[in-house]
Order: sequence, then C-alpha cells, then structure tokens
Amino acid sequence: MKKIIILVMVVLVILIVGGILVYERLGKGEEEAGIEEAGIKEEIKTEEGVSVTLKLENGQTLNAIAGKFSPSYVVQFRDPSSDFNLRLPTEVLDALWSTPNRNSQKYLSLLDAGAKTEELRLNQETGGRVLAETEKDKPFPAPDQLQTFFDYWVELNINNKLYRVMVGRSIVEGEEFSGLTITLVKQGDYWLLTYDLTNSPILFTLGTETYEQLIRGK
Repeated sequence: MKKIIILVMVVLVILIVGGILVYERLGKGEEEAGIEEAGIKEEIKTEEGVSVTLKLENGQTLNAIAGKFSPSYVVQFRDPSSDFNLRLPTEVLDALWSTPNRNSQKYLSLLDAGAKTEELRLNQETGGRVLAETEKDKPFPAPDQLQTFFDYWVELNINNKLYRVMVGRSIVEGEEFSGLTITLVKQGDYWLLTYDLTNSPILFTLGTETYEQLIRGK
C-alpha cells in the first residue's frame, strides 16, 4: 500500500505540483513563458511508425501510428534552467520531470491552454498550497527514488489535433508499476502537455497493452 501511495503521489506531483505554484509566483502568470530553443538533440532511436487500429472497450476503433523506443527511453532529471527542445517529445518528458516544484514559469510553458487553466483553478482552490511545499527548492521525486521508462508512443489525429501518447512504467523502491501514460498535443512546431484525453478510454486501452499486443491488434 505504501508503494502504491508513493506512485500516486509521483504522478500527481509530476503533472500538478509545478503549475499549482504559478498563480502565486507569476501574478498575471497566465502569460506563457518563452520556450527556449535548444540545439537539436538527436532523439533516441525508434522503430519506424506503423499503422495500428486501437480497439477501445466501448467498441470504438481508431486509426493511429505507433512506434517503439529501442531501448526504452529513460527520463532524465536535469537542471530546470536547462534549455529543453520541445520539438522532441522525449525532451518534453525530461522537462516535465525536471521542473515541478523547481521552476514554475518553465513548467507553465510546457502546458497547453486547457491544462494551464486547470492548473490555475487547482491552485486557487488550494490557496497556493502544495504537498511538501517546504521541498519546493529541491527535486521531487528525487532521482534516486524513481526511474521512469517509456516503451512506446502512439500518435492520433482527433478533431484536427495531433496527439502523441507516451506509454511507459515507473520503478519505485525497486517495484515496477506499468500503465503510465502522458499525453502531448502538437502546437505549431512544439509538443505540449495536455489533459484533453484524461477521461478518454484511449488512455485506459494504451495503459493496459504492451507494444506487441497493440500492433497485433489484441
């Protein structure tokens, strides 16, 4: 039970903590922080995307493109002042893991408009308070307490928006937890975190399938 609670906290902190501090720190911080352009970093090798058909529990089917990371992409904790190349989904993952509780302005720049609105709403409801607020100047979770791997990605076009769902797993205190999904949306040249698919059966389906099961259509 302790490990499950830790994993839940990890996921919540990754997706919520950074943005919750924004309202207090930025004042009118809904203005998007500038996205720095880093030198183009070669992305880890992936298999060429293949066409797949997602079969959802509600009977719906969706056409998509899927690709496998080889080897699995290991999320890197980096200094939050680093430049992250948001043209690369893997760089967005690094940024999302590196900035919560450490650089709210940069974290905010990683979210689309809907996600920002939700983060600011949560911040107002909690009066700007977050879990472990006294740790806000330290990385959380600490790199030596968590390893996160992404095994494959799935790209979908829904309502004229291009989404990429990153599917992976985390190892917490030596125990592996699968079914981790992070959804990114393409805006211009950049990928941003979005909550658009949060309540969609798409994430449930992807969170319960391996890449091999997905491409076999099982």
